Amino acid sequence: MPAITLTSDWGKSGCYLPQLKGSLLSLPTEGFSLETISDSIEPFDMEEACFILRHSFPFFPKGSVHILAVSGKLQQRAALAIVCRGDFFFIGEDDGRFSLLFENYDSAYHLVPKADECDFVEIRQICRAVRLIMESGGRLEAFIGSELEPARLVEAAGSRAVVMPEQIIGHIVHVDCFGNAITDIGRDDFLKLQSHLINKGLSDGSYTIFAGGPHLKFNKIGRGYDSVEPGACTAFFNSCNLLELAMNGGSIARAEGLERRMEIMIRFNIYG
Repeated sequence: MPAITLTSDWGKSGCYLPQLKGSLLSLPTEGFSLETISDSIEPFDMEEACFILRHSFPFFPKGSVHILAVSGKLQQRAALAIVCRGDFFFIGEDDGRFSLLFENYDSAYHLVPKADECDFVEIRQICRAVRLIMESGGRLEAFIGSELEPARLVEAAGSRAVVMPEQIIGHIVHVDCFGNAITDIGRDDFLKLQSHLINKGLSDGSYTIFAGGPHLKFNKIGRGYDSVEPGACTAFFNSCNLLELAMNGGSIARAEGLERRMEIMIRFNIYG
């Protein structure tokens, strides 16, 4: 069964999230479940919201609709967009957030504003976007002109690891509730550079990982949290294929002072 999911910074204590959920449940959305991915994103923290949704949406059933209801920082109004990518639909303000979610998309539309709607994205607009997806069976081009107009999405600069001739420089992009630090350094980039250096005879493939400065170092990538003794720190590629720094049974973020946006570097040992 496909889902309608919510990712928001609206919190649990206000009335906005219940209003949106109630309005969505009042739509003729038989065959869809309503699921919350997260309602506790820090206010205005678009990077955090997009990180969580980016690594969550592929696990939902085909045809699911993902609403990204995180407040933008733009001073002017951003149009509400419906974005189609693969077997999924995404709804959110067109303020650059979608470029943090994925590198490409199939099609995008702006909701044509109605005279009785406010100059900011509100619950009625989100519900109208969901209704259009339901009524069209995903064929949104049928509503071009009356309800939608084709859009070229705004782009925003996000965190991306940089692959250099002998090293990879990335950053911590997420610290989870256990204090594990997740970076934007991907397994594929690491393996490609390592293989290239070995094949060119420039390195034996060994490396050093520097985290947050010169003092916290790793010379080995483990299998997971239990690849070291309790209380020891480790680095490994997690289920998202991203480099993660962790402490077995503890919080590496608290113990080592690691925070989001801190630089992480993998430097390969070069012959000579």
